[in-house]
Amino acid sequence: MLHEEAGEGTVRVVFEPDFNLIVRQYDASFELVLDRDMVLTYQGSNTVSTDALTEQEIEDETKILQIITQMDLSLDQKEFYRSLREMNAEYIVLSSSSAAVSYVETAGCIPVREVEGHIIFRVEEK
Repeated sequence: MLHEEAGEGTVRVVFEPDFNLIVRQYDASFELVLDRDMVLTYQGSNTVSTDALTEQEIEDETKILQIITQMDLSLDQKEFYRSLREMNAEYIVLSSSSAAVSYVETAGCIPVREVEGHIIFRVEEK
């Protein structure tokens, strides 16, 4: 569905953490915005390293993770959107039952499709 929306080539996508860890196994044309090791570190793993990331990337990915995991929906929406743009995110895919759905939409992401219990949001340049 994302390919129909985005067209040819790779697509930079934010997926929820569990989905993020498996999606590339099925479609290598998805370029994951959230680094695998950053997701695992955020989830509490101490067996991976984020040394390959810059401080700004860690900060931006943490902000995105706080929202999509519904851990801190008090983050300023402009800051969240800025982090998405800094990370060159083109789309976000969330479970339609996620508490983050309304936050992400209010922050400026545009819902473009709902499929199999997930909502695809487009991140546009502002």
